[in-house]
Amino acid sequence: MYSVDQGSAPIGGDLGWVPEGVFIAPFNDACFTSSIGEIKTVETIFGVHIIEILDVSRRTKKYNIGYIERRIIASSETNQRIYSEASRFASSSDTYENFNKAVAERQLNTRVVNNVIPQQRMLPGIENPRSLIMALFQTKQNRIILDNNQQAIFELGDSYVVAYCTKIQEEGYAAVEDVEIEIRMILTRDKKAEIISDEFRRNIAGNRSLDAIASSLNLQVQEASQVNFRSYVIQGVGVEPALAATVSEAAPDVVSGPVKGENGVFLFTVNSSIPNAEENIEAIKQRLASMARFRGSYEVFEALLQDAKIVDKRYKFY
Repeated sequence: MYSVDQGSAPIGGDLGWVPEGVFIAPFNDACFTSSIGEIKTVETIFGVHIIEILDVSRRTKKYNIGYIERRIIASSETNQRIYSEASRFASSSDTYENFNKAVAERQLNTRVVNNVIPQQRMLPGIENPRSLIMALFQTKQNRIILDNNQQAIFELGDSYVVAYCTKIQEEGYAAVEDVEIEIRMILTRDKKAEIISDEFRRNIAGNRSLDAIASSLNLQVQEASQVNFRSYVIQGVGVEPALAATVSEAAPDVVSGPVKGENGVFLFTVNSSIPNAEENIEAIKQRLASMARFRGSYEVFEALLQDAKIVDKRYKFY
């Protein structure tokens, strides 16, 4: 005999509890289709059960949810259609001007990659691009890139790629016009750093605190801990070797700088410093000797290559 609330329907008696997950339809139906106060007799494979409904929980909708995973891949018809479009695009892109014109007309995705080297194995946004890189170094400047079969279409992953070689940089010094943009960027960056540094110096001259200077210039003060001469990355700033070196030698509790870094111009205050413990000179010697032995075999091999004037062209084959 059982007194149950709808929402939990045990089956037991002398036979013990039914393992969790076992579904007994007659017992289940009696529990969940009866009203409060009803007494029902139900027969199952476990015996005869007398059930009294004591309470009914609020009825709620419940759903059985299943997940179906299906991989959607292009059909042969789709592949043929896209390949035909890529072929028409390649045939109309005999010059870089036509290449860009065709890209604009078809609203295609264009990726520009600079400074590719022969041994490179990755290109942003392209899967397994090694065959394209190998073909690039067999292509003349201002030409569309062709594979070993003289085809302009590279099937890389799930994409068809048509590429154009816009520039070849030979070894040695580059012509000024080839690096004009890079030079302009460096000069602009240096001039901007000079202007910011002058502004910082004018504010330091008034013996103001770092917080006061930041407030007047609408800047934010950030904190970094455990900075020393060997630090490569500074918390919240990034790679800043010049800043790390200057901080390591700065006096505490004064505003120091400005320091022209990789990512900006910095003023800073050393809040506290911990002197380095004296290092064992012999231990340093052993460490440096171990590093020299580790580098020796590699650097000797590179020296032999340079002396023999061997040109590495393995990139043509793999």
